[in-house]
Amino acid sequence: MALSALSPAELDRALESAPPGRLAQTLSRLTALFLEQAPRLGEPHIAVFDEAILRLSRDIEFSARVELAERLARVEKAPPQVVKDLAFDDRIEVSGPVLEHSPCLSHAALLQIASTKGPPQMLAISRRSSVHERVSDVLILRGDREVALSLAANPGAKLSERGCTKLARRAAADSALAEALVARAGFPAELARELAEVARQRAEQALAQEFGSAENVGEAVEAATFRAAQSAGQGSPADDFADALLYVSRLSKSERLDERNIAGWARAGRMDRAIAGLAYIARIPVQAVARAIMRRTMNPC
Repeated sequence: MALSALSPAELDRALESAPPGRLAQTLSRLTALFLEQAPRLGEPHIAVFDEAILRLSRDIEFSARVELAERLARVEKAPPQVVKDLAFDDRIEVSGPVLEHSPCLSHAALLQIASTKGPPQMLAISRRSSVHERVSDVLILRGDREVALSLAANPGAKLSERGCTKLARRAAADSALAEALVARAGFPAELARELAEVARQRAEQALAQEFGSAENVGEAVEAATFRAAQSAGQGSPADDFADALLYVSRLSKSERLDERNIAGWARAGRMDRAIAGLAYIARIPVQAVARAIMRRTMNPC
């Protein structure tokens, strides 16, 4: 008799007769049977498999639960009770695959897990192809830096206005998070401008600590950038910093990168090197420095 035709009582007897030492093998075969038939099964038949797999999966060893989670994580018509049970497992090896990939988890379940579980589970949720903004809000509130970075870099994670504001506040002291937010499509323009200005300030502070004063360097960079922007009419005078960053990196390794280099490049109009030098010394993304300087020079008042 096919499993999908069993009554609840017959299912109970079938599971009770399974040899205790072979539960994992029985579960593996049952899961394989489900995966084979899943595209053709209706909800009543999926419910039967759901009940059977759920009962077996709660009594098997850890490695078998990990395998089950990996096999069901991306299945569109996976047994819903089983997927939810795996998602709530405290061991990330079990819960991780379904939290990150399963299309069968409801927003309510994800919200509950984000509200109660630890950083590994929150990180897995933040990597989903689609994250509801209510879930994102909880992850931003409870999550650590890695979770915040993951959300910021995930285009499928929807961010509420409140969530964007909280991330921007955290990004004021985190250059990597600031760069991810500034580069994110749809991120509020005003918050992006504020982050760019913070990046500029951090660069100047780093220069001051490194060389005693960043005032002369900052003035030279601004003046040269303003002249370049006026002559170009629009846009950044240096859109590609790859060569400049390589040059600056080599100069730094030979211990010949200092304030005079940056000021000299600025006076000579080599804004790619001047901006790359600022970014390298300040340890912040070069594009963030470029955007901050362009904003300041194009709006000097």
